Amino acid sequence: MSSEEMGIEPARKVLGPIADRARYAGQVTYLTRNGRRIAAVVPLNRIKETAVAMPHPTVWEDASKAFEKAQSVYASLPTEAQRAVDALGNLTSVYEGYGESDE
Repeated sequence: MSSEEMGIEPARKVLGPIADRARYAGQVTYLTRNGRRIAAVVPLNRIKETAVAMPHPTVWEDASKAFEKAQSVYASLPTEAQRAVDALGNLTSVYEGYGESDE
């Protein structure tokens, strides 16, 4: 499945073809403003899958706060807990900015 990024202003002029590519080719088009992703046109059959893959933004806010707290005691944690903190840090960095608006 392919994807592309497009500025929101140019996308307005070609929304029909963007929607067709989503529907018929399964393409995801990320719409950007000032270089930041702000929306996506996705195939309808992927909406449920995407909703599961992208939890509510407050989940990531809570995860980021937990990661910051865990970092302060990292050295005293058992190895397994350190691995969990590392994994949490990786996840929060991947989803950094998810759900934020630049407006």
